[in-house]
Amino acid sequence: MIKRLFYSLMPVRLQKTTRRCLLFMRLVRQSLYDIRRYVSSSVVYPIDDPVQLEAKITACSHVIEKGFTMPCTKETFGKQNVDILLAALQRYKSKGYSLENTQYRSAVTALKQYFEFHKGKNVDLSEIEKFLCSDNHHGQPAHSCFLKKTKDEIIQAAGQDFQTHAMNRYSIRNFDSTPVDIEILKDAVRIAQKSPSCCNRQCARVYIVETREKISAILDIQNGNRGFGDTIDKLLIIAANLSVFEGHKERNQAFIDGGMFAMSLLYALHYYGLGACALNWCVTKTEDVKLRKAINIQESHTILMMIGVGNLPEKVKLCRSQRKHYEDLISLR
Repeated sequence: MIKRLFYSLMPVRLQKTTRRCLLFMRLVRQSLYDIRRYVSSSVVYPIDDPVQLEAKITACSHVIEKGFTMPCTKETFGKQNVDILLAALQRYKSKGYSLENTQYRSAVTALKQYFEFHKGKNVDLSEIEKFLCSDNHHGQPAHSCFLKKTKDEIIQAAGQDFQTHAMNRYSIRNFDSTPVDIEILKDAVRIAQKSPSCCNRQCARVYIVETREKISAILDIQNGNRGFGDTIDKLLIIAANLSVFEGHKERNQAFIDGGMFAMSLLYALHYYGLGACALNWCVTKTEDVKLRKAINIQESHTILMMIGVGNLPEKVKLCRSQRKHYEDLISLR
């Protein structure tokens, strides 16, 4: 009652200004809550707990996997990353964490394959060999850290039941030189529109970049496509329209709705037999502004990620990308 009376006595313009100030303060307070949780739990300040180390090991070993799936695998690829991986594995072991962990074993497999690929070449492998010799599973055969499939195998699996479709969708970093039909991309976007969104507000937006010159300029900013970016035929930039959201409680909803849309789009591209690779947009303000200016992205559209698309070659190499056991993801309450 007192608050309403107080507001009623204010001029209308002052009422609006006061409400906006209060809304802004709420947004700042809630955003500070997000920042505090991120800083305390993420690797902003590394504390070498098992989850953080496992994430570092997985990310580094994935770089090795990707190196083997590039159109042309170069000698000594990812050398700096291999050094980081070795240090992370050694810290993991010194902490006494389980060496039977799925991600740890996958990383060791990737190191073994890296070692075998460079054996006999003019590459210093002494540190890798020393680590592998100390590994409990040294000498045991391991599966390859990458897979080989044909175009027909991928397309056939994409048209099966959803489980088969999903389990056979991989990030593709090998494309042939034929152009992708823009109408197929539009159909894939139409399918992705069935993704759920908050109150059916459908915030997702897709910028399709067609020309080689623009794609190259954008990928230079993205900087996560080394070794295959020049083979991407079409580049999709996934964004979310912030204008459809309201209040401090919906401050993260764009990423949720946009993320679901992006995954549906990846499945749709797979369904149409196209190769696609999700590309992150983990950048600074400077890079975000640079991209916006490069292709005139609306200010209200927040950039979420990119998807490189191309037609499949007859034979393709794929990262195995070993998943954790599904029960490790489930918490019963």
